[in-house]
Amino acid sequence: MSVQHRHIPAGRTVGQRSTRDFRRSVIAISVATLLSAQAYAQDATTTATPASDATTQQLDTVQVTGTRSSVTKAQLVKQNAEQIVDSIVAEDIGKLPDNNVAEALQRISGIQISRNYGEGSSIAIRGLTQVRTELNGRDIFTANDGRGLSFEDVSAELLGGVNVYKNPSADMIEGGLGGTVDLRTRLPFDYDGRKIAGSVQYNYYDLADEGKPAFSGLFSNRWQTGIGEIGILVNYSQQTSPFRQDTISIEPWYGQTEDIPGYEGQQVFVPHGAGINTTVGERERKTGAFAMQWRPNDAVEIYTQVLRSEYDFSWHDYSFFALTGAKDGLINATGKRSNRIRR
Repeated sequence: MSVQHRHIPAGRTVGQRSTRDFRRSVIAISVATLLSAQAYAQDATTTATPASDATTQQLDTVQVTGTRSSVTKAQLVKQNAEQIVDSIVAEDIGKLPDNNVAEALQRISGIQISRNYGEGSSIAIRGLTQVRTELNGRDIFTANDGRGLSFEDVSAELLGGVNVYKNPSADMIEGGLGGTVDLRTRLPFDYDGRKIAGSVQYNYYDLADEGKPAFSGLFSNRWQTGIGEIGILVNYSQQTSPFRQDTISIEPWYGQTEDIPGYEGQQVFVPHGAGINTTVGERERKTGAFAMQWRPNDAVEIYTQVLRSEYDFSWHDYSFFALTGAKDGLINATGKRSNRIRR
């Protein structure tokens, strides 16, 4: 038999000590319960992780393409230029959503276009029509009565971009009072490798009540050879568009003094004539481009470019015109119904 001796200090009873020991035990149990709950939650999260991995699926790559690259390149051209330059850049064939170059240029601020039977034909920069036109930095013009290019001759599908210089610098060829427009065609080294693209359209013209197709195509490739890298590009576009135009015309007005009985001495203004006109026709545009590049080493590059454009414009006029001129002795039409009035 063991005998235990317990010393109880003065002023403390056995019941008081038991109560404090019980409180300490309750606190210890509560802390242990909280810790075990946290550990349980952590274990539950860790256990659920493999189930989440089991349901994960590998998705295919989604590539989104748009016009952001074209807009970015156009901004860089304008930012890096020393002159006031606006640029249109088309990354791929058919990305210029217009029939010809003139209609594409009207999207640039400060440029106005003139239309020929509903289609853009010429431009003005800040109201000035004296515009110099270049093709890849070389002079180009249309065989007409002016020095400029008829922009309806060139299809928009063949262009990789257009630069408009509103204040030409001293190193540029003079001749453009309003500015200079530089048309840039594509080169085979513009693409990383082989490039095949095309577009097909069908355009319906409601006033002419007729529709015609339009198509374009591009092939480009580059090869590494024993004499260096060689690239070839071929581009072709064809478009036919019928048109119709209805007009009413009135000749300039002039004043004359009346001598009709009852109106003698009075001055009136009458037109020289008036008429109505209907014009129907068709325009056909065929444009082809060829480019070849040769890069024997990193310091030398040789290239050649050819552009050929055929533009046929045919129309027929149906008109009725009445030329009044001077009254030339008008008489008062009075009398019986059976009377005939002759000049």
